[in-house]
Amino acid sequence: MSPYATDSEMHMILPGRLAPPLVCVSAAHRTMSGDVESSLHLRDGGLTLYRRVLSDPSLLLIIHNAPFDLGVACGEDPSLLPLIFDAYREERIVCTIVLQKLIDIALGMRKFRRQRIGDALRVTKSAYSLADLIEWHYGERVEKGEDTWRRSYALLDGVPIAEWPSAARDYAVNDAVLHLRLWEAQRRRIDEFGEELPNQLEQQRTAWVLHLMSMWGVRADDVAVERFVAHCEEEIAKMHHDLAGTGIFRETGARNMTEIRNRVATACERLQMNVPMTDPSTTFPEWQVQTDKEALEATDDPALHILAASMTFAKHLGQWGPVCRAAVKRPVCARYEVLTETGRTACSGSEGQEGTNFQNPPRRGDVRPCFIPRQAQYEIIEVPDDYILKPGEEVVK
Repeated sequence: MSPYATDSEMHMILPGRLAPPLVCVSAAHRTMSGDVESSLHLRDGGLTLYRRVLSDPSLLLIIHNAPFDLGVACGEDPSLLPLIFDAYREERIVCTIVLQKLIDIALGMRKFRRQRIGDALRVTKSAYSLADLIEWHYGERVEKGEDTWRRSYALLDGVPIAEWPSAARDYAVNDAVLHLRLWEAQRRRIDEFGEELPNQLEQQRTAWVLHLMSMWGVRADDVAVERFVAHCEEEIAKMHHDLAGTGIFRETGARNMTEIRNRVATACERLQMNVPMTDPSTTFPEWQVQTDKEALEATDDPALHILAASMTFAKHLGQWGPVCRAAVKRPVCARYEVLTETGRTACSGSEGQEGTNFQNPPRRGDVRPCFIPRQAQYEIIEVPDDYILKPGEEVVK
């Protein structure tokens, strides 16, 4: 199959909206002579381009973050959905992010990449933006800062391409060219292995279906959420009341970690147990007394037992409270990490709760009953005041 790279520019992503209106689609492929031929199309022409490429069994569609761009296209034209599924089934779609993660896992560099430059070993945290990967494979710097057109294409929605600033045209077209070049560099790296990467087909498909789940999002029942929040707040208030005068909490309401550590150490010495200690770190090179739930429960201190029992409620409220409340107002679109270093998926909620394990809510407590099936296919999304709307735009998907 012949590689054919595309890229899309669209309005900005908003909370609850992972398929913003499409503005343009750029494309790049190599001619028989080896030169790169590129093109740029407004919305309708871009959707026609997608339909042609997806329907052509001789073409391999290459996109950096393919699930996102294809999701945007389906938001504009749902009839593309079966074509996309067919292309994935026939191994005709490649997301270069997924491909790079598989390469890194194969080389043991999913978290950190190692590169020898002369006699020096360069170690960098593995990152997967287009700019990061072009710099890794080619040593070239790609500008993606705020002074580029990256977040401003809503201003050009519907404007003929001939009237676009040259910088806007060049940025869009260059991304498609970079997608093609990145895939070529990745193929060269794979060829060094002497064989194809195993499991690539399944991981490419997984990235697509997980993104569809993200696009749809989840909702929450307002009554259940208020019950969950009230229960957590009630238990936390009981804890503060029962521990008043123990010194475990400061006047500000914050935990007094020095007092808690002293109580854990004293209890362990009284029970003739080893004092549990943390691993040394940059912040605390001399170790510290552990104060997690397990350490507190292992003591015979009633105050520490009360603190341990309430920690679950404080943790649930802090992690899940913002996510549940947001899901009452709009869809919450979780973000899936298709490949970690273990080869498994990971997931996080929105609202800044990057540590929330959204695909595995706690069994105990009132979190799981909060979530309900999403009913409406289209919903009005609240648009920030500083977001640029095109004339007449009121309802977004």
